[in-house]
Amino acid sequence: MSAWRIDMGNIPCRALTSLLLLTALAGLCHGEQEFNVHVRFGWDGCHRPQQWLPIDVTIATSRSQGFSGELVLSAQQDAVTRMEVRHPVTVSRQLPIHVPLVSKLSFTASECRLSLVDEKGRTAWSESYSLMDFSPGGIQLTPVRGTDVLIGTGGTRSRVLAQLGTFLHPTARDRADREGALFLRDKLVSALPWDWTGYACLDVLVLSEVDWTQLRPQQVQAVADHVHSGGTLLLVPGQHPWPTDGPAALLVPFAPTSLRQDTLAETNLAGGRMVLHQVSAWPLAPPASSGWQVAKVGSLATFAYGPVGFGQVGVLAFDPARVDALDRRAEVSLWQLCLERLLGEEKFAYGASSTDRHSFYDPYVVADQSGTNQVLEHLLSIPQLRPLNIWFVVGLLALLALMLGPIDYFLLKKLDRLPWTWVTSTCIIAGFTAAAYYGVKFYRSGDLQVRAVSVIDSVNGQGTWATVYAGVFAPDSDDYRLDGLAAGQWWAAISPMRDEYAYMSPSHLGGRSIYCRQGDGANLPVSLPISIYSMQCLLGESKQAQAPLSVKADAGGGSVTIEVTNHLSHPAKRILVWHGKKSWEFPALAGEATTRLVLDRPEAQGGRIHATVRPLEGEVLSAQGVSRRTQAIGRYREKGAVVVLAEYDQPPLSHTVQSGRCGRDHVLFARVVVPMTGSTRQE
Repeated sequence: MSAWRIDMGNIPCRALTSLLLLTALAGLCHGEQEFNVHVRFGWDGCHRPQQWLPIDVTIATSRSQGFSGELVLSAQQDAVTRMEVRHPVTVSRQLPIHVPLVSKLSFTASECRLSLVDEKGRTAWSESYSLMDFSPGGIQLTPVRGTDVLIGTGGTRSRVLAQLGTFLHPTARDRADREGALFLRDKLVSALPWDWTGYACLDVLVLSEVDWTQLRPQQVQAVADHVHSGGTLLLVPGQHPWPTDGPAALLVPFAPTSLRQDTLAETNLAGGRMVLHQVSAWPLAPPASSGWQVAKVGSLATFAYGPVGFGQVGVLAFDPARVDALDRRAEVSLWQLCLERLLGEEKFAYGASSTDRHSFYDPYVVADQSGTNQVLEHLLSIPQLRPLNIWFVVGLLALLALMLGPIDYFLLKKLDRLPWTWVTSTCIIAGFTAAAYYGVKFYRSGDLQVRAVSVIDSVNGQGTWATVYAGVFAPDSDDYRLDGLAAGQWWAAISPMRDEYAYMSPSHLGGRSIYCRQGDGANLPVSLPISIYSMQCLLGESKQAQAPLSVKADAGGGSVTIEVTNHLSHPAKRILVWHGKKSWEFPALAGEATTRLVLDRPEAQGGRIHATVRPLEGEVLSAQGVSRRTQAIGRYREKGAVVVLAEYDQPPLSHTVQSGRCGRDHVLFARVVVPMTGSTRQE
């Protein structure tokens, strides 16, 4: 009986513990089996650092009651910041859903994590994905350098287009004298991103034979926004005309009529043979005032292209995939013609790139970050973040040594209390520690601050886009929340990058975090953990309803007259104007006021010839998030457009911090492009 009792006493100690462990393990395994999650990164694995990257997630569940909660993506964004993105999801049993996330990933990040969290905050599923897995079937993101060209495609592709990277390569070389490569990556039309940021990593988006009626409204709007914000789109309509209504209709300044039979002579293409092809082509007839141009191959108007907002659009009259027996070299030259009209002359050369792209320790030449770093330096240039004076530190340490040494010794010797030195030394150290802490706190004291540098650009009548560099300084460690954020904004953390070379080697980076909620065409920060006496820097990009100023231009009588209207109640500090190779600088413009300027007589308006670009202004216009629009404005200037820039000092700032008193510092640059009446040119 005694032995029996002992065995019964051991059962709860051993068997119950084992039972609980087995139950927990079985529940974990059961939870993993309840969800089937498929993930695709970027455009077929291509990754352009410092740019938004599409991440397609497909979720299916075997739960009888389905699942409702959030999909959480956590990944290292840059050298110091980890971003967590949350997207609400609802999954029904045996009915998979597609979640089109967009995030930023660090080039040297080794992994990212996806989780499903229910409405009570419990993790129902979680998986870590290695981003540098070189094993068969593993995920390996391919880095795209600044000299590389990444082409994203959707729809039907010809065999040559699908393998275009083996026939062409960019002629540009980076600072390490490495030639660029051409990457062409495909997505199913149904999987095209729902947000314009999903296309930000592309140099060109090619849509071939796409039936626009099968796209979701969010996808159509995303393509249109991508172009207006500075993207490049190449349309190959084939048998499906481009839309005549909706956002996509504004991308092409002429409506499709009907297909007609035309003749394509291969001899008019580089490498072509003496062969004539009958092709079904769309008539290309852009209006004279649109600024579009038409390129001909022989007598066939083959390609029409022109500016749309800050981007460019091209239309190829026929689909090469539908031309039987078209010579491979001839088709390559056709694609080269289209790409070079959009991206720049002599941009490509025939032949594949000789650069080896698959080295595990592949050096990556970081793009020039001087402009971005200078803007961040402006945000960080506040007294509270300046380093302590070295002589203050040396003096404090010398005083401490003096107090612990001769002063303590001679004082105790005079009082005949030398054995008390352990007490006095402790008190001196404690006093100096408290004095140093509260002294630095007083020196660093200040209110919560929000600092910002904004650039708002617009092309008259074709949309307005804003980029905001924001910094939040916190005198106390806490989680802070931004207030006043509008719908449609895309925010991410940003930090200086000064290393010229990076290496594709796995690393676990540390640093701060930013927590965002993504959905409805926006990525908004919900929590900013900020340590004491530090600043969290953010980059925001968004489409705006209205620009701070509007411009009307009229050319006649050998001069150009412009009318500038300031729509803000805050005065513009100064006005800069560019037209052709000339520039002017004009004095301040009052809030909600209009001025009329005659560019051939600047002295009559109180202005002067030759605008002066100040350091911050020059740096921010070449910084991340702005440089693509600056390049587009340069193309407009080459075609005779009038460009007006207004600088505002301390205008109202829409976003702030919810908790406590908050100081604000804001510098705003607003640019307006006014294209002058042009004509359609044939080549």
